[in-house]
Amino acid sequence: MLVLFAALVFGANYHAARNGILADCVKCSCMVKMKFPDFGRGKEPSCSLRFTRPVEDPNSSFESFTEIHELGKMERPFEGCDAVVICDKGSEAELSCDDETIDGETKTIKTVVWAENRCSIRCERKGDITRSHMIQCDKWKRKPAKKKNTRPKDDELGIIPVGSERQSGPFFSELLPAGFSIGQTYNDKIQEIVTETALWRPIEGESGTDLGVLTTMIEGEAEVRSFCTGDETRLIGPNTITLPTCAFDSLGRWGGTYGRRLPKRVTIPVNVLMDLRREGRSLVGELTTPEGTYKITSFYQTSSSVEVKGTGTFGGKQRDIQLFGSPGKGEIIFQGREGTPGEISTPIIGFVRRLYISDNALPPAVVGHPYIFTFVASSPVRSATTFALAEGKLPRGITLDGQSGTLHGTPSETGKFNIRVTVTDTAGGSFDQPFTLEVKKMALVARWLPDAIIGQPYAVTLKVLGGRPPYKFTGGVPAGLALNPATGEITGTPTRPNSAVYTVYFTDSQNLYDGDALRLTVRGTTITNSHYLPDVKKGTPVRFQFNAIGNSQPIKWYLSGNVLPMTTSGFSIDSQTGELTGPTNTTGTFVFSVTARGGEMQTRKFSLTVTP
Repeated sequence: MLVLFAALVFGANYHAARNGILADCVKCSCMVKMKFPDFGRGKEPSCSLRFTRPVEDPNSSFESFTEIHELGKMERPFEGCDAVVICDKGSEAELSCDDETIDGETKTIKTVVWAENRCSIRCERKGDITRSHMIQCDKWKRKPAKKKNTRPKDDELGIIPVGSERQSGPFFSELLPAGFSIGQTYNDKIQEIVTETALWRPIEGESGTDLGVLTTMIEGEAEVRSFCTGDETRLIGPNTITLPTCAFDSLGRWGGTYGRRLPKRVTIPVNVLMDLRREGRSLVGELTTPEGTYKITSFYQTSSSVEVKGTGTFGGKQRDIQLFGSPGKGEIIFQGREGTPGEISTPIIGFVRRLYISDNALPPAVVGHPYIFTFVASSPVRSATTFALAEGKLPRGITLDGQSGTLHGTPSETGKFNIRVTVTDTAGGSFDQPFTLEVKKMALVARWLPDAIIGQPYAVTLKVLGGRPPYKFTGGVPAGLALNPATGEITGTPTRPNSAVYTVYFTDSQNLYDGDALRLTVRGTTITNSHYLPDVKKGTPVRFQFNAIGNSQPIKWYLSGNVLPMTTSGFSIDSQTGELTGPTNTTGTFVFSVTARGGEMQTRKFSLTVTP
C-alpha cells in the first residue's frame, strides 16, 4: 500500500526507483524549514510534508503533515525514513536529514525544494552506517481551485500572499539556461525575471544573476533593464554587467503577518498593517493588529537595514514593539520583540508587503524618435494592475496606456517633464511614484555598458540617437581604456577595479552638443565556469577545474557555505589550482559555493548532479 502511494505521488518515473524502498529504510532525524512561506488567504498549504515511519515503529506506518505555511510551523523536526516535500507556487522549503559516518561524526544532507516542485529523501542502512539518501526532485503543480471572491471585508485585516506572477527572489541568484524554470527543468514559459534592482530575460544559452551581477556564459545572451536608471541593454556572453543599486522610501501602506513566539514552541500568527507617511520632516505612522494599534515613534532606514519602534495601549496596559529587518521596495522581512515595559518581552518574526512600481527612473527620450517604456508593478495579492497619470504633463506625442502601463509615442518637444504615476490593483491597493521624463535633441543609445575585467582586452562602441552624424566624443573612461574621439569606440585593457560613473560629451556635424552619464564597471577576480558542472555517475570520483580571470594577485580557492553535503569525507578544492576532487556517495543535485580570492574576491554558486 505504501509503495502504491509513492507511485501515485511521484508518477511513473519514480515508481521503479522507489519500489521496495521499505526493505532498507531506517529511522533518522530530519528537519523541514520554510524559506518563503506563502501566507495566502486560502486553505491550500504553501508546502506539505509527508514521511514514512520505519517498520519497527509501533505507531502508524504513514504520517502526513500539511499546512506548514503558518509561521508557528516554519520549522518541523521529524524522525522517519522516507520523506516527501511538495511546495506550491510562491514558497520554498529546505529539507535536511542527518548523515552519520562510521567514526560517529554526524553531517547533514540538504536539498532546497523550489516552488511548484517536490523532492524526496530517504534514510537507509548500509552495514553499521545510517546514511541519508536524496532521491530526486521533479516538477509538481497543484490543480487550480475554483475561483472565488477573496477580497476581505472592509473591517477585515487580510493576510497578503507572496508577490507577482513574474518569477523573482533569491532562487535566481543561480545561472539559468534560456527557458529555465523553477525545479531545474526546461520549458518555454519564463519570459521575464524580476529582481529587486532589475528585470532580465534569458534569450539563449546560460545566464543569471549573482550578488548584483548579471552573467552570461559562452553562447549565452540576455536582455536586462535596470530599475534604478531605466537603462536597457543586451548582454552577449561570455560577459558580465554590474546591476546598479537604488534608494527608495517606505512611505505607504504595507500588510503582512508576524509570528509571536510563545513558550513550548507555540507560535501565534498575527496580521499587521503598517501605514507610513510624512508629516513635515518626520515619518509617522501606525502598526495595526486585530488586538490594537501601535503608534510608530521611530523609523530608521538605510540601504541594508530598517528599524521600527512603536508603542500602544492594549487591555489598559502599555505595550511596546521593536522591529529590525531587511528592507525591499516591495517587502520588509523583520524580527524583533513586543511586550509590556518591565515584563518579559515576546520574540516575533514576520514580513510586510505592498503594491509597488519596480522602476525608479525613466530613460531619456529623443525628439522626433519613437519612444516606448512599460512600467513594472508587483501586486502582493497577484491581481491585475492599472496605471494612471496622477500629476504633471507628458510631452506632446507621448501617452500612457492605463492597462499595460506603457509610455509610448514620438515626442515633438524637448524638456524635462515631471510626472507622478499611480498604480492600483483589484484588491484596492494603490501606490504612486514621481518620475522625470527628459526629452533631448540627442542621447547615447546605451548609457550602461558591459563590465570590463582587469587584464582582459575590452572594446565597445558608443552610439548616438538624434542629431546628424558624424559625431565627436570627449570624456573620461577607466584607467587602461581610451575613448576614440572620432568613432566613439572605447578600447584597451583595464588595470584596476572601478565602479565610477563617467560623463561622455558628444557633438554632431551641426555643432549640437550634449552629454550623458556612462556606467562602466571594471571588475577584478571573476570566475568563468558554468553554474552547471558536468554530471557524474555515482561512485565515480569528481575531478573538475575551476578558472578565473581578472585577478591582480595569485588566486586562492575556497569551498564556502555547505560543502557538498552528499559526501561523507574527502571532498575538497585545491587552494592553489582550483581543482575540485572527491567521491560521490549518493545521487541527486547539489548546490554549493566556490570563492576565488585574487586581490579582489568573488563567490558563486554551482550545481553538481550525481546520477545513478
